[in-house]
Amino acid sequence: IGNNGCNISWASDNEEFVKPDGKVTRPTIEQGDQPVTLTAEISKYSEALGETVKGSKTFDIIVIVRDSDIAAADRDWLIGELPLKNNTALDCIIGDLQLPSEGDYGSEISWASGNEAIVKPDGKVTRPAYTNGDQAVKLTATIRRYTAEVQKEFELTVKASEATDAEAVYAAYSWLTDTIILNGNGSLGNITQDLNLQEEGIEGTNILWKSTKENIAAPDGRIKRPGIEEGEQAVTLTAEISRGSAKLE
Repeated sequence: IGNNGCNISWASDNEEFVKPDGKVTRPTIEQGDQPVTLTAEISKYSEALGETVKGSKTFDIIVIVRDSDIAAADRDWLIGELPLKNNTALDCIIGDLQLPSEGDYGSEISWASGNEAIVKPDGKVTRPAYTNGDQAVKLTATIRRYTAEVQKEFELTVKASEATDAEAVYAAYSWLTDTIILNGNGSLGNITQDLNLQEEGIEGTNILWKSTKENIAAPDGRIKRPGIEEGEQAVTLTAEISRGSAKLE
């Protein structure tokens, strides 16, 4: 019933989404927003005319997808490969990321980084120094569609920068332990067979060996045990480790 006692009946051209009684069913994300035309048939009996006077009015409306469904769809759209840009995997980040600010369905996306010194919220990546090693960083995407909000997290590993010459030499110095050169001998104080004096170390370093008694312990690792008359012989081996302009003994 309308103003002035008029009778109103309703019709919908798409009752799947709007019933004539006004009940609304929201469309799914796959269906998308749905246009609906509602028609109001208005009538009232006129005693002056002795007949029922009729009229109609149409209303064009759009039944929209729920904001929460759109935000969820954009969260699912934001798969791990999307932010990679030129990187190959989330656990092997060596360059900048591509962090979208808008989802495929129109949600707003903002980003937060667990370590902005390594990964900025705009996707700029600063690789850690070689000596600091690879760094784990959590990226959080907040996906908003008006009042609806969901989040999605990405666990990244940003690979350390390549070693400088000095860093490479120091790393090789630390790596070159007794265990590396013993080659089956019991200890440095009990050498009975050849040593493993490697000419190449880690990180592309070169190793040059020097011996204080080459007739006993040659720079290539060959051992000639002394005779009984000579007795046990103390020998100092020196490893000169180098790469580029950096050198360390």
